Amino acid sequence: GRPLVHFIFAGLTENAGVFLSIVALALGAVSVVTPLTATTPIFVLILSHFFLKGVEVITERVVAGTLLIVLGVYVITACAF
Repeated sequence: GRPLVHFIFAGLTENAGVFLSIVALALGAVSVVTPLTATTPIFVLILSHFFLKGVEVITERVVAGTLLIVLGVYVITACAF
């Protein structure tokens, strides 16, 4: 039924995302691609507001956690020796 279609679509888009990440790593510099892919939590936070209304509650703690994740990846990639 309908839930199966949603799961199939989710699986296809997830696999496409992983494939495109690998293609980006193959074609671009890791120092550029990794920080860009690390912004994923920001997009998930924004899209969850629209697609998961009533299911996911976006609190200040969730926003702070998202920003800390992205900041942490930035610090690790910017300060790598």
